[in-house]
Amino acid sequence: MFLEAAPAHRNQARSRHFRSVLTACVACSRVMAVILLLAGVALETVASDAEGARLYNEVCATCHETGMPKAPSRPMLGFMSSGTIHHALTEGIMRVQAQQLSPEQKVAVVEFLTGRKPSLGEQASPPACQGEAELFDPQRPPALAGASITITAGRTRVRLLA
Repeated sequence: MFLEAAPAHRNQARSRHFRSVLTACVACSRVMAVILLLAGVALETVASDAEGARLYNEVCATCHETGMPKAPSRPMLGFMSSGTIHHALTEGIMRVQAQQLSPEQKVAVVEFLTGRKPSLGEQASPPACQGEAELFDPQRPPALAGASITITAGRTRVRLLA
């Protein structure tokens, strides 16, 4: 009787083993699919960055990398919003210089500089003073905590208060 039951027990063990191997394969294939999907996105991003870098170097670097007055350097451009740079290339101050670029190429340059796709309408507004600082009077010297300023006969004297 024990001999007859052994094959059924072995079949159950094999069946459980097969199911666990199959489950592991399915999980592994899902992980591989995600990895391949992410790799495709990464390759597309790298290609887009390469295109943006090439265009920047061909069209923009002549001014932005040489210290040309009024041309912010590349690190400074990276601090700007993607919408601000896109607006400058399409409708703003850089539209003449960027007229040879297609809309897709302009987006590639923006992505290269900022790492983000341009969001239309997103433009950074300059910081503004608020509160008492908003009432700045250029004719009045600034108030310094712990010091006084005296202006006599065109000379300015700063005295530290104890």
